[in-house]
Amino acid sequence: MNGEADTEALLAVSDLVVKYRSPRSLFHLAAADIHAVNGVSLDIAAGQTLGLVGESGSGKSSTGNTILGIVRAESGSVRFDGVELTTLEGKYPKAIRRDIQAVFQDPASSLNPSMVIADILGEPLDIHERLGKAARLAACEELLELVGLSREHLERKPHEFSGGQRQRIAIARALALRPRLLILDEPVSALDVSTQSQVINLLEELQERLGLTYLLIAHDLAVVHHASDRIAVMYLGSIVEEGPAEELYAEPAHPYTQALLAAVPVANPVRQRERRSGGRMSTGEIPSPLNLPSGCPYRTRCPHAHDACVNDHPPMIDLGNDRQVACVLYTGDSKEIIG
Repeated sequence: MNGEADTEALLAVSDLVVKYRSPRSLFHLAAADIHAVNGVSLDIAAGQTLGLVGESGSGKSSTGNTILGIVRAESGSVRFDGVELTTLEGKYPKAIRRDIQAVFQDPASSLNPSMVIADILGEPLDIHERLGKAARLAACEELLELVGLSREHLERKPHEFSGGQRQRIAIARALALRPRLLILDEPVSALDVSTQSQVINLLEELQERLGLTYLLIAHDLAVVHHASDRIAVMYLGSIVEEGPAEELYAEPAHPYTQALLAAVPVANPVRQRERRSGGRMSTGEIPSPLNLPSGCPYRTRCPHAHDACVNDHPPMIDLGNDRQVACVLYTGDSKEIIG
């Protein structure tokens, strides 16, 4: 997405496990563990974008929220610039909160409807910077200019803006403290297609200009393909494939990644039929995280599943060219490369 980036990871997540306790209900008298994230590992180099893609319920947002400190890790490691975040008690220190900011899916719910934009943008500055009135106003004007809006918008309230404009304001607020890492959780999924492209282009421009690092969470493989340096594909709490964005999108290895790509609409109906042929689509429903399948998490929906998929969780296999896949079809005597 940009030029050469530092090879050392700014964010390093290792063997992350996140569980929730399900509430008791009339039909489930005993509480149970919801397995949201199951041993996820991922790295993001400074100045780069990792796209984290998967269906709803795959654990993407739980991973992002754990990095943000909103959700506690059951086990594993989350290191930001060498600092272990999982051992920090309570809210992150101010220095960490400045460096890691978030943009969420729905700006309408993340922007206080009773506040004008000047106060929405100025709130983090009031907490962390304690600027004078003139400096605060100048900072808010600069933030709006960064995202393609102007000072005349400062005295308006969120309901006076379009969805795309509200998301630009949410991005401006996230940039107020000059963060180094942005967690972008479905930042364009609530927008129409043309506005999605505009916001993605804006994020790319801001990354280039400010040297930002992104974790881009989305369910749409096409969105993360265009905006990411690397892509990690997540299914039912596990990473099933990872690699450079262009290579992974052009030649997906895991059956689940192939199914995600087959679901991406294309203008050419012949190409669309080709994508959806040959057993590339998922079957059935995604299992409940309350009752994970044994072995490969995708085996209950995979058109290529066989006996070797039942018992053991497949390890990450190196495919070369900085690509990995968790699938027994690429191992030993079971090697059956699917295309």
